[in-house]
Parts: sequence; structure tokens; C-alpha cells
Amino acid sequence: MCFGQNVGIGISTPQSKLHVAPNTAAGVQIDPFGAAPGQTADIRFLEPSGAGTNFVGFKAPDVIPANVVWALPPADGTGTQVLSTDGAGNMYWQNLPGVGSTTTVAGHCYTCDGF
Repeated sequence: MCFGQNVGIGISTPQSKLHVAPNTAAGVQIDPFGAAPGQTADIRFLEPSGAGTNFVGFKAPDVIPANVVWALPPADGTGTQVLSTDGAGNMYWQNLPGVGSTTTVAGHCYTCDGF
């Protein structure tokens, strides 16, 4: 349904350009555009037009052994943490061993301040 310049799916008064109010857990589904390897569709986030035409995105692999949905952590991590999973679909921020500290490996001393 259209409301001004906004489009709503499952909602009569959308609050953004595209507002989806699903009645199941599968709120958005993106099908592949073909059957050959590499033809899974992607979702893209473009840079502002004044900066160019580049984008970053995500897409599914060609072979998926089982259904999985990853739940993102509720807050941002620190500058030295990485996003990790518990193997059950839950994502969390994890400290990297050795980051911000000094580690000795095979008689050599390494200081790790980040990447």
C-alpha cells in the first residue's frame, strides 16, 4: 500500500520508504536470479552519489547445508572486538586473543595493537 512517497507491505501507514510488517518470521526473501553457481542475489548499500557508484553488499553462498538465521548482538562492540557466533545462530562481540597486549611466540615478542 502507498502512503505519500512511502510503500508499505502488510501495513497501511508505512513510516519509511519501504516498510515491511510481516505476519511470519520470514519478513523478506531474496530469491536467486538463476540456477548456476554464483547466481544468488545480493543486497547492496551504495555510497552517496557525490562520492561515486561503489557499494558493499551481502549474498548467500551457492550451497547452504541447513537453514540458519543469525541474531545480531544488542549493542556495538569495542574497537578490538570481532563479531563471532556460538554455532547456534547467536552473534556476539568477542575479544581477539593478544590484541592490545604483548605475546611471546617461539622466542619472539609481538605487540598487537589492532589490525
